[in-house]
Amino acid sequence: MKNLKISVRLYMLIGVMSIIMLILGVFGLRGLDQANEGLRSVYEDRTVPLGYLAEAEVLLMENRLALLSMVASASPQETERGVADLARNIAEVDKLLAAYSATKATPEELKITKQLMEDRAKFRAEGVGPTVAAVKDGNFEEAKKLSFDKVRPLYVPIRKAMNELNKIQIEGAKIEFEAALSRYNTSRLLSWGLILGGVAFAFIFGWVLIGRITRDLALAMQATTAVEQGDLTFPIRVDGNDEIGLLLRSLMGMQAGLVKVVSNVRSGSEGVATASSEIAQGNNDLSARTEQQASALEETAASMEELSSTVKQNADSARQANQLAMNASTVAVRGGEVVGEVVETMKGINE
Repeated sequence: MKNLKISVRLYMLIGVMSIIMLILGVFGLRGLDQANEGLRSVYEDRTVPLGYLAEAEVLLMENRLALLSMVASASPQETERGVADLARNIAEVDKLLAAYSATKATPEELKITKQLMEDRAKFRAEGVGPTVAAVKDGNFEEAKKLSFDKVRPLYVPIRKAMNELNKIQIEGAKIEFEAALSRYNTSRLLSWGLILGGVAFAFIFGWVLIGRITRDLALAMQATTAVEQGDLTFPIRVDGNDEIGLLLRSLMGMQAGLVKVVSNVRSGSEGVATASSEIAQGNNDLSARTEQQASALEETAASMEELSSTVKQNADSARQANQLAMNASTVAVRGGEVVGEVVETMKGINE
């Protein structure tokens, strides 16, 4: 997880929450479909057949009342009306039982319905038919006897079968209701489980994600603050490859670069300091040599002054010597003249 980018983790969170929402939606739609199917089944397979049975049972009771009315009144008008009502009700019951037989039924219902059809046919053939014939013939005593001896006993299995079918429909509706209730409870538990699981996942995932982002950002802030304050020894730990991990790696690289730059600057400063020290030492040596040269120059100047004085003295001596030489030359010239004169004199003497 720590090697995943923040964007990928956010996409994962969004994806998981979307999947949970999709599952909740699917379960909700499935629950609605099942509820709709349950209602359809209760209505089409239980309520409608129950209505057919109820109407058929009412018509059968009306047939019995019509028979009793015809037997009790013993009038042609009541007989005619009763016969018409019986014929109409019998036809309507046939339609209702046919419609009932066309609905979805269990094997037990089919068995009871088949027995009902047989009992009803027997009821019509041995009970209703002979009683109506006796009434039409005016044999009301025979009709009364048939009504009590045949119609009533033959109607008992029909009523029993109708009650059993009604009971089956009610039990079937109850079973459908309990199944729908069970599906509802299951869907509700799954939905709550998914909701709570999604909330827990989102909370834990978000808590971990926020904690990690906050911690890494705090570390990045501490690192930048340390660099800002000139502390390049702050330890930066990177244990992820997400965006903040890349940022921390960049900070680590920047820190290492700054350390290198500072080291180079320090080395250069030490070199400059060494060179400055050497230059200062050289300046000191040069100053010492300059002082020595200055002393030598002073001594030379003194010597030059002495030499100048000596030269001046020599010049004076040379001038005196020149004067003396000139005097000597004059004397010598005069001596030569004198000698010449002497020679001339001597020549004169000799002559």
